[in-house]
Amino acid sequence: MARMGAICWLPRLDKWASTISNNLKTGGIFYMVEFHPVHILLSGYPYFHNVEGCVEEDGTYTENWDGTTEKEITWSHSLGDVINALVAAGIRIDHVQEYPFNPYDCSSGVVQEEREPGRFYVADFNHPAP
Repeated sequence: MARMGAICWLPRLDKWASTISNNLKTGGIFYMVEFHPVHILLSGYPYFHNVEGCVEEDGTYTENWDGTTEKEITWSHSLGDVINALVAAGIRIDHVQEYPFNPYDCSSGVVQEEREPGRFYVADFNHPAP
């Protein structure tokens, strides 16, 4: 099962990409599924990387949240940041695919509507946006 929303927890993509490259078998395939950075931008976060990250007080996004909040730091990464980190680590990229939807209503700052089962689109847009 693919997990989404992981790279926002990483301050440095060069170390992440190097770890992938060092552990990928020769001829192996690395497949990445991630939220589109435009979705992050629409949610109110910066598109480009900021070394300090975005610091907020927030609670867990899991179903067992008891209302407690703690300091949370996330980092934005543009498509160029992600692709270039992987290429610099020696990973050959054969294909990049983008989709205009998310697999669930995953944003607190953006209204999304489920137009098809399991496909949530940003509401009130005249064109598709993730």
